[in-house]
Amino acid sequence: PRFPIYLALLPKEAQEVIGQVHPETVPALHFLEEEGFIHKGEIDIFEAGPVMKAKLKNIRTIRESRRIVVEEIVEHLNSEGQYLVATVGAFQDFRCTIGPLIESHVGVKIPREMAKILKLQIGSQIHVSPVKGKKKGTS
Repeated sequence: PRFPIYLALLPKEAQEVIGQVHPETVPALHFLEEEGFIHKGEIDIFEAGPVMKAKLKNIRTIRESRRIVVEEIVEHLNSEGQYLVATVGAFQDFRCTIGPLIESHVGVKIPREMAKILKLQIGSQIHVSPVKGKKKGTS
């Protein structure tokens, strides 16, 4: 806006929801908080919701990520854990997905479908970070 918005001039119903999270977005807010984002009292000027911020070093997914080599590509993979898996390299070639993998002392085994989606081959370097939340087969 070109000019300040005087909250006192807004209807009471509008004033009461400024800085509040819509009930349908509460899960997203909790996800951001679990990842390390915090609300520092700023309000988004377009949506009137809270602005969430975090330093890179405080974001769980980044803090727990590591660079590792693709050791083996297999047809199917039985693994309970889910990982955020991202390519390493040029920005324009960035690809990312969520899926299972199995770590060894040398690298990781990934399913063929993941290798296809991310355009990976044996020896490719990837970034992996465990996904928090529900595990496969739970409700």
